[in-house]
Amino acid sequence: MRSTFLGFEVSKRTIQIAQKSIDITNNNLSNANTAGYTRQRVDLNSTYLYKSSRFTSPVAMLSMAGQGVNAFGVSQLRDPYIDKRYREFTAYTSENDVRQSILKETEKILSDTGGNGLVANLDEFKSALAKYAADSSYNKELASVVRNEAYSICQTLHSYASDLENLRQENIIELNNSISEVNDIVDRIVEYNKAITGEYNITAADKIYKKESVIGSYGPNELIDARNELIDQLSFYANIKVYDNDDGSVKIIMGTGDELSPNGVEIVNGNSYEHLVLKNFNSSSVSQTFEDYDAAMVVFTNGVDANKMITTGDIRARLDMINGNGSYASSHQNTEYGIRYYQSTVNEFARAFAEHMNKLNSMFESYGGDGRAMFAASSDYDKNGNRVVVTVTDEDGNPVLDKDGNVVTKLADREIITAWNINISQEWLNDANMIGQVYTPDKSKPDDPDNDIWNGEWKLSLDGNNVNTIYLGVDEEFSVGRAGEFKGSIYDYLLFVDNRLSESISYYGEQYDLNSKNANAILDTRQSISGVSKEEEGVNMMNYQKWFNASSRMLTTLDEMLDRLVNNTGVVGR
Repeated sequence: MRSTFLGFEVSKRTIQIAQKSIDITNNNLSNANTAGYTRQRVDLNSTYLYKSSRFTSPVAMLSMAGQGVNAFGVSQLRDPYIDKRYREFTAYTSENDVRQSILKETEKILSDTGGNGLVANLDEFKSALAKYAADSSYNKELASVVRNEAYSICQTLHSYASDLENLRQENIIELNNSISEVNDIVDRIVEYNKAITGEYNITAADKIYKKESVIGSYGPNELIDARNELIDQLSFYANIKVYDNDDGSVKIIMGTGDELSPNGVEIVNGNSYEHLVLKNFNSSSVSQTFEDYDAAMVVFTNGVDANKMITTGDIRARLDMINGNGSYASSHQNTEYGIRYYQSTVNEFARAFAEHMNKLNSMFESYGGDGRAMFAASSDYDKNGNRVVVTVTDEDGNPVLDKDGNVVTKLADREIITAWNINISQEWLNDANMIGQVYTPDKSKPDDPDNDIWNGEWKLSLDGNNVNTIYLGVDEEFSVGRAGEFKGSIYDYLLFVDNRLSESISYYGEQYDLNSKNANAILDTRQSISGVSKEEEGVNMMNYQKWFNASSRMLTTLDEMLDRLVNNTGVVGR
């Protein structure tokens, strides 16, 4: 026969567990809109107590039946695989979002919208050339208009160079901010690791003592939620893999691995961690700190190169947009079409355009490229507007002297023209009509091979052929870029660059939409498992209430039974 009060104990425990189930339901409903909260439930099991002995009779075993319900603990409803997939797509989504955003800013800089870009400048330049060529008197005012339009081209290129560099420097700072965010998240995850393992040391002390894994044990759910939310945030910045440690902490691997760290870098492992560092970063002098690399260099504090390790996420996108130099890539740069690439295309355009225009101008090459230039680098001239002169030296660096003992000098080699330094040549600034002039040789010394160059006279040509040559030459095919990346007219090259930029923006936009949809779909799946459904919790609440009420009624029934047994059984004379 069972103990008299066994039924009371069963009912009491049932009421307590029903009450706890209602409490957890209430907690779920209270946190329905809490970011990162994972739905919880009370895990139940049927209580048993068996006597495993061959001397135990069936009647004795029967008396131990009906021990009621017990609760293992409060668990979270979460799927690690879905978490993994969500974090992967989150990294892809943030990466493509950053790429698209930066390239859109690049497009704004290079855009011809509003008639302020290079295409509009070239149209005005050509129009001015046509009017100048058609004027038989070679009006100096028309010549000045041509030169002014050429100057506008130079100014636009200067603006492109400055704005693109500012955009690059801004993104270097943003990259450093992202790295700071990563390091902050890492520190906070480590703190949660410490707190969670401390809780497991109490709630799973038996497993800790036996050196068993606490995975699957009931732990501090709210702390685990907070840590998981931080891990989700970390996945925005780089590709990560998350593993559970036996003590309840987590290990996070960042990156895909290389020859030094084949499995990536353990950016978090229990209480230990690594930080990211933007090498030589100094916010007060950003442009000076990258001279040695001409690229943004990110490393882990253990010395591993993060530029190679991190393959997706916000940091990967910013590295590619800062360091991506396409076919012009060198050293620590990469071949993505980032800000650096468009800086190179603008510089290459300035160089090729200037060289093309200079060659079209009469007799420029007869001077070995030293005179009659339309465009030149601003550094080719001193403060007085004269071509820079340098001393001729021998192999040992000593000055070369002429027969009279004077130091031999020469015109300095012209600087490579870029978007930063392209300018109207001093020769053209001195005389706006320079491009309309042709050379008339001096025939007084026909035997002097240098006579035609040095002893002749430059005069305006009334036929306009020289200016027409320049005018028509604007549409001629020329080669631009490293290893002949492009051949075509000046307009075609600008269209080529614009199309490449537009295609990149479109591609990254499509990738963002695709990965965002996938991430949202996985998030919906995760929400269906881990999120709080108010309707489902409402049903649970009513079920637990009925359970509580029925258990309370059972307690009343048992009380009536005990009253009958004690007060109304075996009373003599009644």
